[in-house]
Amino acid sequence: MAITNMGINAKKERKELIFVGQAIEYQKLMTEIVYVNLPGPAEPTPGMSGGELLHGFLAELYHAPNPEAKNYISLLCSKWNVHYREGRG
Repeated sequence: MAITNMGINAKKERKELIFVGQAIEYQKLMTEIVYVNLPGPAEPTPGMSGGELLHGFLAELYHAPNPEAKNYISLLCSKWNVHYREGRG
């Protein structure tokens, strides 16, 4: 019981400090961006590496015909910091 109360009191004190502007809390986030270059491989072939297979799989997901599936994929991509890039040239 004492540990729980101490934790609650610590949270209250921390909130009070934040509200009066005496302390700043921040969280440093380390993120990496994954780019999936389009177009990807159309079909798997014997001898493809795991990276090539994953590239083809993710490229195929990007072209999902169902709008609900495409929206869900876009949501997941934004959550996991995955970006699709169209090939140039």
